[in-house]
Amino acid sequence: MPVRLLRAHRLAEEVTNQVAVQRGPVVYALESHDLPEGVMLEQAALRRGTELSPVQAEIAGHRVIALDTEIAVLPRPDDTLYADLDDATVRTAGARLIPYYAWSNRGPGEMSVWLPVVW
Repeated sequence: MPVRLLRAHRLAEEVTNQVAVQRGPVVYALESHDLPEGVMLEQAALRRGTELSPVQAEIAGHRVIALDTEIAVLPRPDDTLYADLDDATVRTAGARLIPYYAWSNRGPGEMSVWLPVVW
């Protein structure tokens, strides 16, 4: 089954410039457990045209098809309400998306279905 990157209608402003990942009828999520050490969920973005490769995985004793990919790691946000946009380098790192239905089975953590797109 092909992997699709879906964008929302233009009036769904909360997800502007973001995509959801779908393979067949299954929607995928990025969980903080599947990010490299030190990378926060809000730093993870997908590059346009990135490859998402199906792989066998196990979550809570159940076999699932996960998607391995390379994410763009955006600069770490600071805690100020407003900050200048700096010229920090956008690096890359490996990550794994899991079926949405399987999230929250590996202890406390954050999850997102909608991910920003880096053009």
